[in-house]
Amino acid sequence: EPAQAAAEVELAPESTPLTVADLHEMAANKRAEVRVQVAYSPKATPDILAFLGGERRSKQVRRAVAANPNTPPSVLRSLANENDAETRQAVAFNGATSIEVLADLAGRSRDMALLVALNPDVPSQILDALVEDRDPLIKFVAEAMLLEKASIDQGVRAVSTTVNDDEEIH
Repeated sequence: EPAQAAAEVELAPESTPLTVADLHEMAANKRAEVRVQVAYSPKATPDILAFLGGERRSKQVRRAVAANPNTPPSVLRSLANENDAETRQAVAFNGATSIEVLADLAGRSRDMALLVALNPDVPSQILDALVEDRDPLIKFVAEAMLLEKASIDQGVRAVSTTVNDDEEIH
């Protein structure tokens, strides 16, 4: 059975790069597996993701849309209100999610606050607020993420200074 199911899935061959036109056609496919592939594609355009994000047939497709950083902010805002926890989690971890949506998600539960804090692209303002949380784990994770962001910023400044110094020497 698994071999038959795999043969039935209408996916483009991996060796053939998908074009945006291919993705448009695949987004209308009746098979959820094909639409999920489109939603995860880095080539998926905001209009394709908006189309797929509004579909009611498959929560797997909506989860994939919620995870794609090309998804428009309005679609992420809508997906943040889904009943499906995994869709909301994907929105919380998406680097393109707006600060307002992240703040809303972080305020809903301990788990969501932790996911928001662990988002590598979370704005420092959100982490600053989470550092003030009464929950010691949320506070600890937010503090750790702020320290990590600060060390990354220092590393970038150090590299930038070194590059500038090298340029002056030559």
